[in-house]
Amino acid sequence: MKVVVRVVLLGFLLVLCIASVLLTVWFHVDKPLVYFHLYRRSECTFHGTPLNKGTAFKEGCEKCVCISSDNVKCETVKGCVEDDKIHVVVASDKHALGGMITLVNSIYHNTNASVQYHLIITAQSHDHLKVWLNEVPLKFLDFDVVVFPEEWVNHKIVAHGGREDLERPINYAQMFLPSLLPNIHNKIIYIDPDCIVQGDISELWATELQPGKIAAFSSDCSHLAKRASMFHNRFVSYLNFDNPLIHKAGLRPETCSFNTGVFVTDLGLWRHYNITEELQDWMTINFQQEVYGNREGGGGPQPLFLIVFNNKYTELDPFWNVRQLGVPTGQQYSRQFLQSAHLLHWNGRIKPWDAGAHYQYLWDKYYIGDPVREFHVIRKFKKKN
Repeated sequence: MKVVVRVVLLGFLLVLCIASVLLTVWFHVDKPLVYFHLYRRSECTFHGTPLNKGTAFKEGCEKCVCISSDNVKCETVKGCVEDDKIHVVVASDKHALGGMITLVNSIYHNTNASVQYHLIITAQSHDHLKVWLNEVPLKFLDFDVVVFPEEWVNHKIVAHGGREDLERPINYAQMFLPSLLPNIHNKIIYIDPDCIVQGDISELWATELQPGKIAAFSSDCSHLAKRASMFHNRFVSYLNFDNPLIHKAGLRPETCSFNTGVFVTDLGLWRHYNITEELQDWMTINFQQEVYGNREGGGGPQPLFLIVFNNKYTELDPFWNVRQLGVPTGQQYSRQFLQSAHLLHWNGRIKPWDAGAHYQYLWDKYYIGDPVREFHVIRKFKKKN
C-alpha cells in the first residue's frame, strides 16, 4: 500500500514539474500582442463616457475590454513602453524622396516636441536617402530607415484611371506597419510624402481614438473636403457595388469616404484586430475579381482601407489634412486660409515638386536640395536640384 502511495505521489510531482516547465517555456516565447498584469476595474467608461459591453479601448499601454457596465478587464501590452516621443511614419520611393525630406523638415521647423521619424524606403533609394539625411538640419534628427520588401505586394496590384503612381509598391507599405515597425506597440502618425506640416505635430499626436476605433482619418464629407466639388467623397466612387462580396461586407454606396494619406493609429490595436491580414485578403480578392469601383476613383490602397476600416475610425480635425492640392482644377483656397491650415496635402496627379503644382511657394520653403542631384524640382522659371 505504501509503495502505491509513493508511486502516486511521485507521479503527481512529475506532472507538476512538467507543467511548470511548459508554463515557463510559454511565457518566454516571444509572441505578438501577449499581455500580462491582468487586473479589473469597476466602471466601463472612457473619459467619463459609458461604453457598451464588448467594447475594446486602449489607454497608453493598457488594453481594456468591457465585460459589463461595471466590470472592465485591462491588460498591459507586453513589450509596450510609453515614452515621450512622437512617432511619425513616412513611406517613399525615388519618385517622392524629395517630398519625404521636405515633410520631415516642415515637422522639425514647427514643433519643439521630441519626434522620432520612421522612414520606410525602397532598397533602390536607401543609400540616396542616407546621404540626404546627412544634410543640416536633418543629421541632428532622431530617425530610423526601414527598407520595404516589395515582394510582399508584387503581382497583386491593380490600379485604375491611368495612375501609374498608384501602382508603385511603396504605396502599400502603410498596410504592413506592424511588420515594418515590430518594436512599436502603441500610437503612430502616418503621413504621405506629398504633404507638409505647418502646425505643431504634437496637436495631431493628441488625437484620441474613440473606444472600438482603430485609427483616425479625415472624412471626405467634412466642410473643408467638400470645398473641392470635383472630388469623390462616397464609397460608390471607389468600390464596385456590383460585386456581391462588397454587399456581403455590409458596405453602402452612399457612405462617406475618408482619406488614407494622413492618419493616427495604434499598432497594438492594429495587430490585435489583424488589420494587415484583412487588407491583404481584400488585395488578393481585388486581383482575382473586380472590387475597385469606377476608373475615376483611382485605386492604390485607398479602397482596401475603406473596406477594412469602415465604422472603425475616429474623424480627424479637417485642418490636419487640407487636401486636393494636387488636383488640376485651379485655385480653390485663399492664401490666408492655406497659411492657417495645419497640414497641406497635394494628393492627386500634380505633386508639389512638379512644374504645374499649385501653391508651390508653401512647399518650397521647406525643401532641402538633393546633394547628389537625382531628385529634380521643376519650376517654370527656376529649377532646384
